[in-house]
Amino acid sequence: MNLQRKLLIAGVAALLIGVLVWGLRPRAKQGPSAAAGGPSEIWEYFSDHSAIGEIALGADGTIYAGSQGGVLALNPDGSLRWKSPANSSRIPVIGRDGSIFAASSWGIIFGFSAEGAMDWKPGYGLIGFSVPPAIGEGGVLYYVNTVGDIYAFAPHGAAPIWSLSTVRPGMMNPTYILPGNDRADGSMRAAAVVQNNGMIVVPRSHWLHEFSGEGHQAWILELTSGHLGPAALGKDGTIYLGDDEQKVFAVDRSGEKMWAFDADGSIEGSPVVDTDGDIYFNSSRVIYALKPDGSLKWQTQTIHDFRTGPVLAADGTLYIGTADGMNAFNSDGTEKWWFRMKMVGGSPTIGADGTIYAECGFFWVCAVKDSGSPLMQSPWPKWQHDPANSGNVSTIF
Repeated sequence: MNLQRKLLIAGVAALLIGVLVWGLRPRAKQGPSAAAGGPSEIWEYFSDHSAIGEIALGADGTIYAGSQGGVLALNPDGSLRWKSPANSSRIPVIGRDGSIFAASSWGIIFGFSAEGAMDWKPGYGLIGFSVPPAIGEGGVLYYVNTVGDIYAFAPHGAAPIWSLSTVRPGMMNPTYILPGNDRADGSMRAAAVVQNNGMIVVPRSHWLHEFSGEGHQAWILELTSGHLGPAALGKDGTIYLGDDEQKVFAVDRSGEKMWAFDADGSIEGSPVVDTDGDIYFNSSRVIYALKPDGSLKWQTQTIHDFRTGPVLAADGTLYIGTADGMNAFNSDGTEKWWFRMKMVGGSPTIGADGTIYAECGFFWVCAVKDSGSPLMQSPWPKWQHDPANSGNVSTIF
């Protein structure tokens, strides 16, 4: 085969590959009220096959993500700023001074400066963490591990201020045992959240607890025979959360159940609350809007498989991660668009310029542009409340 023929065949092959790649690129499916031009994915960051967790956003626009390979700090353009040496790190939280706090699935707690230097590693804990700490008064960090033990650390403290433990075989000292006598079966997926009066709310297996900042239990309520998921807080202190048995609950700040709503399946992620006090949440195929009294405002079914709870933008748009991309809904429940991309399995968050960030395809951090609306300034617009993942209803962002 002569050189000219080889070059011709190579050129045709390159053209065919280009056409194939173009045909497989992400596209937006737009509903009737979609913004002109629709959404677009502006960049992806590949973590070299290290599984990514949820995202935290710094005040300067830095994007932080936990991964099996360590904590990642990305610039707003998606380039790597730094990578920590802490392996198997989980979801990061940003402190009021800009410090980054996280923990590992191996039970190690640590913190970093904004420049990426590890400056805190108390070496405390034998059981892994799968949720981020909440930040309370004075910057105190409230960690909950996978069996429901609770640790309160002062920022950069060498040992916990206090801790409470679940019942486990071999435990001899009942002083530190949490009520409920349940080991939670390693299924703890709900972080602590902090009320505007400084009280700490912890969904723990079947039970909802409230503690003072000093670790004294105010009340305990058994809500379900299943397992509770992440909590959201209303402006008046009402606690909203779902379980894996198709219910969403509202509990007042004194620990009394106000109402329960039956959904069509297990609740994905955390409910969110808008400026009017309406509550939004979803199962795997249906998104719901409830009024503060628990009555149904609307519900919308989708053909897509939801993998996260919703996040609320200031213009009322709700974004939800799906098995095949991202779904957006208008505030009246109509579909705004569906955008095909890698599976979005981590709760999305929204930057100050309206860019939507999320873990996608297990190993990527993805950035999506829509209409440019930032996160809603409401009592609880996203999982763990705010871009820093503080879990504190009083955090200003």
